[in-house]
Amino acid sequence: MNLHEIYDNAQRNHADPLYDAQKRTTLPQLLVQYWQWKALSESLHRLLPANLAQHCSVACIENKTLMISADNPVVANRLRMILPSILPRWKDKPESVQKVEIKTRHKE
Repeated sequence: MNLHEIYDNAQRNHADPLYDAQKRTTLPQLLVQYWQWKALSESLHRLLPANLAQHCSVACIENKTLMISADNPVVANRLRMILPSILPRWKDKPESVQKVEIKTRHKE
């Protein structure tokens, strides 16, 4: 079974694409989770201006809160400003998400 088949199978079996993510422990399950995060980030990027999309990504979902990671404070603030207009148009956002937070990535 290839990665796309694993992802498609997981999508068919669960209404929420991020269902039970905390309990995934096997490699195929982790790969499914990776593809789900990637698909979610890509769907967000389609709604954002190109210069902004390249500097942020979906980080995780915890306690019904979607965390978006931004490269720097300028990107984070811009996301916070445009997020209210984007959320109603974001059809791929999981139904379980009730809140969105934007965090700045820490540089090493």
